[in-house]
Amino acid sequence: MTTKPPFVAFEGIDKSGKGTQSLIAKDMLHRAWGDCIHFSEPNDRDSMIGRHIRKILKHELPAPAPRNFQRLYVIDRAQDTVSIVLPALGRGIPVVAERFALSTIAYGSLQDSPEEYVRMHREVLGPWLCWPDLTVIIDIPVKLALYRLASERAIPQFFERADKLARIRDAYLLLAQTSVQWAPDMRVVVVDGQGTVPEVADRVAAVLAPYCP
Repeated sequence: MTTKPPFVAFEGIDKSGKGTQSLIAKDMLHRAWGDCIHFSEPNDRDSMIGRHIRKILKHELPAPAPRNFQRLYVIDRAQDTVSIVLPALGRGIPVVAERFALSTIAYGSLQDSPEEYVRMHREVLGPWLCWPDLTVIIDIPVKLALYRLASERAIPQFFERADKLARIRDAYLLLAQTSVQWAPDMRVVVVDGQGTVPEVADRVAAVLAPYCP
């Protein structure tokens, strides 16, 4: 049982259900702690950089070189860390993020090694670098992700192609086993995202239970 408010991140390929499950987790932690902060990345609600990233994803702006694109995410994340995560944790309030550092590391693996993006986080955030206490990867097959995407929009966004999604999913599953090398205090758990929303939520609740006093 934890004695300090947790920082929990939800990860997964597009349409894995991580957004829905992160909001359910926020409600669970709110009941346990009396409050909980939730945000999503890219943070196009509070951040000019987040809004710029969202326009790139929607093909409204040209995409920069892959490494520079991921650096934008890390800069956006630095703002979230300093303005949202650290202040909330300092006040004893748990935080839930839909996407965080593992997103950049997994998506960046399309062109570079994970270590490159770990270094990027250290360079950009410096002493404010904050890894989540718990990262929940909602895992689904690529075929299911593509089915859900096709039912939602006619034009795929930047990363929404079968080959990219397959490589990103593989990267997430590998990171679940290897991230302890550079973030020993971060627990990473893979949760099966197939089934109904309540079925997946029950699996997530079992993972979150130790963080609910």
